[in-house]
Amino acid sequence: MSDEQNPGNPPDETPRPRTAEDDAHDKRMADLFGDLGDDDYVETIDDVRAERDELKTKVERLQGAITRTRDDNKSLMQRTDASKAALADIDNLISADKKAAGITLLRDLLPTATAMQAGLAEIDANERAANPKLDKLTKGVESTLSQLTTIFNKYGVKPGEESAPAAPAVEAAKTDAPAVEAPKAPDAPAAPAADAPAETLESLKADRDALNAQVVSLSSTVQRAQGDNLILSKRLEESKTLLTRSEARREDDKQFAVEKTLKELMPVIDTLELGQQMMDKKSRAADPNFEALAKVVDTTLAGVTAVFNKHGITQINPQGQPFDAEKHEALTTQVVPGVEPETVVHVALKGYELSNRIVRNAKVVVTPPEM
Repeated sequence: MSDEQNPGNPPDETPRPRTAEDDAHDKRMADLFGDLGDDDYVETIDDVRAERDELKTKVERLQGAITRTRDDNKSLMQRTDASKAALADIDNLISADKKAAGITLLRDLLPTATAMQAGLAEIDANERAANPKLDKLTKGVESTLSQLTTIFNKYGVKPGEESAPAAPAVEAAKTDAPAVEAPKAPDAPAAPAADAPAETLESLKADRDALNAQVVSLSSTVQRAQGDNLILSKRLEESKTLLTRSEARREDDKQFAVEKTLKELMPVIDTLELGQQMMDKKSRAADPNFEALAKVVDTTLAGVTAVFNKHGITQINPQGQPFDAEKHEALTTQVVPGVEPETVVHVALKGYELSNRIVRNAKVVVTPPEM
């Protein structure tokens, strides 16, 4: 019985003798794949030198990345600081805009004020002394001219500056300008190299191990620098967004920059309009001096209206119009036969509107609502 027919008998384990064909096969495998089965592989000096040189190249790349990222981070910090400084200046710039706009408005009013002064000088002093009512009204108009002069002085506006341009507001610093780099010092001449010691396998291994440790350390530094870069980039974008919004708000507010000056002028105009109402047609027809004073007031108010219109300022005078709660303030109600309910029957004080923004509601008397 054969071994295959009787599994209880072990096969013959006698090794087959190696042949020349076996040796040739092993050599071909070694040439193709190396000695894969040799656990006692010994590094050659060329292998270690190649690894060391590759690590040197990697160290140089990492050092370059660190330098570039740190320079970029420095630029980001400078631009962020500039953006924050510009943002802090926005309020000052808005204040400067208001002052410049107020100066422009007042310079436009100077010719009217000058004509008003000249007209008052023509009122005969003797006639004023003989007519207490004329004298009282003239003093009232002179008082308004004095108030105007006080406002002119507050803004530094003087006669003769009608055509002078307003001082420009200081602009915010630009944040996207490239950072100016300090000039680099010339490289010092390299010292002559001493004769390098002969490389050995052990010295190359030591260099390789040191470079490996350096690569690990530099890789960690690159990651931290790149993380800082992301944070700084985000901060810069946030500060630029805030600055852009503030600059847009500033541009929007420029159309309302004269509001502060307008509020200072409104009481003066109110006084002139009150005086105009007191110079009724009968008094003007009866006395040339009243007519002369009334013309001074009429001309002044016409000049003020023209300048106001130029600067987007509109008077709200709703006499005979339906009551509008957004633009009018009802002081009281008054029944007037034949007038529709909630109609303005008297304007006690005109309102003002600046570029569609209500600066002051008109103070009015209205008819009561329909019952």
